[in-house]
Amino acid sequence: MKTHLNQIVSPAALAGITLAFTILPTQGGPAAVIPNRPAFESATQRNASATNASALARDHWQSIATGDVAGVMAGYGPAPVLHWDGGAFDGDHVGAPAIQAVWSRFARARAPLQVQVQNVREKGGAGGSRIVTANAVFRNHDWTYPVVYQLVFRQGRIVEETWHIADADDGPVQNLPA
Repeated sequence: MKTHLNQIVSPAALAGITLAFTILPTQGGPAAVIPNRPAFESATQRNASATNASALARDHWQSIATGDVAGVMAGYGPAPVLHWDGGAFDGDHVGAPAIQAVWSRFARARAPLQVQVQNVREKGGAGGSRIVTANAVFRNHDWTYPVVYQLVFRQGRIVEETWHIADADDGPVQNLPA
């Protein structure tokens, strides 16, 4: 039975990964496979990381909309924090168990939803982090929730998330400096 890498690792997790190998012939035995490791991160690799954070953010928002709590939780890194500003979940939720409880209650009460995301902006942060901000609207037949969103990624995982219930004074998310 053949097992493909995409059956083991999600396509979203593979999106920013590039693998290169050198196959060396050996005498009398199997070929040696040695991974090539770049000595530095190229501009192309940094741009791939940036694109990957935005794609991961979109996957996260889609998981929220569909009520896929396992999918939502899969995006978090160790010791994540969810800042929820406004509404029934207002407050800081620290750690995976607290965040999972929020998303489980949210999914039971609201999912499935449609999500519309606009004005997605991404920039680099301290320590190699990527910060993604956007305006998102989550809605179903009788409920609409406009949100100003911020996700902070480190090593491709969410370490901090802000869900700010938007009001007329918020306006659109402003362009972030590069």
